[in-house]
Amino acid sequence: MRHPTRSFPASLCCAAAISLLAVSAFAQDQTLTWIPGSSVKLYQINGECDWFVLNSERPEAVRLALAYNFLELLVQIQEVDWRGLGLDAALKDPGPDAAGAELDRWEAELRRVALEPVPELEVVLRWLREHARPARRTVLVHGDFKPGNALVDGDRIAAMLDWETAHLGDPLEDLGWITNPVRAREHQIQGLWERADIVAAYSAATGHHFARPGNRFWPALHRSGFTPRLLCPDEQEQLLDIGLGITNIVARATARADQLRPDELREGGRELAAKVGRLSPRWLAIVGVTAYRTAFGRPGASVGPQDQTLGRTRVWVLPNPSGLNAHWSAESLADEFARLRTAADGAAADGAAADSAAADSARLRTAADSAGPEPSGTSQLPW
Repeated sequence: MRHPTRSFPASLCCAAAISLLAVSAFAQDQTLTWIPGSSVKLYQINGECDWFVLNSERPEAVRLALAYNFLELLVQIQEVDWRGLGLDAALKDPGPDAAGAELDRWEAELRRVALEPVPELEVVLRWLREHARPARRTVLVHGDFKPGNALVDGDRIAAMLDWETAHLGDPLEDLGWITNPVRAREHQIQGLWERADIVAAYSAATGHHFARPGNRFWPALHRSGFTPRLLCPDEQEQLLDIGLGITNIVARATARADQLRPDELREGGRELAAKVGRLSPRWLAIVGVTAYRTAFGRPGASVGPQDQTLGRTRVWVLPNPSGLNAHWSAESLADEFARLRTAADGAAADGAAADSAAADSARLRTAADSAGPEPSGTSQLPW
């Protein structure tokens, strides 16, 4: 789509117009012409609608590739610059109360069409309101994202259709829809592309560490005193402002830690050691003792401070914060993170005191520089 003053994604096109800002299809490799007024120029898009294409008779590799493509398309939709496109002129920004806004909308619709009381839905509405969480950010939400609303041409997605329920809201709304077990036959492939796989791939596609719902990394980081407030995964760059860094041992996303191969971990350990050598942080925290044992050849290692150092950098192994790690509660996890923070703060204070005792003015300047916050490498495995 082209517009004199607005930049549209290459894959965004309109197939029907309700208003100037209506969005009806999200198609691959299409260029549409913006026509001022209440209509748009229509193009024919080839493809077929198959609700169960992910569980069709197509080869397994093709179906898995399509599943990834659907997820990538979902992320592209969420990355649309809705402010730059002016979509907020037609779609209301609900802010952090996106869940409440959607509940209001659908409750009003229920009241409008219900012919008699439906007590079961009243219970559901009450439960949803009691458990609604603030949205981390506002994105363009499709509202009915599924293969049954897409055109597939050969082995590629040609268009995403049926945008009548599109709105601005929480990115987890569409993600929750495609991981809904009730509709698993549409969105998932048993044994290959299930809920955990989808969420792990989504985390990797959005570029945010520990973004999987249920992961306790960010709460533990806050409860232990590392961060002044609870950060969201998409706020990870703010860690640099408080002297912390975050990276991967292995960049490939997996649903569980045990899906990483030993050779991947060993290679990742070598690359991480080289990175630490360049940055020289005071501490390196490895999240996950099993990964540390393999990546750095320390089969007998346990959680806590390690004898191993990487140059001048000390090493601490933290527990895996995944919700699947039942050996560590939220409280004990935060306590272990706090032990590291206390040790790191104490070492920094001792170093600053030793430096300040020197009489040489040049050395004092060096001490002042080194006493400032340095990035501490927090190594993360993507689960």
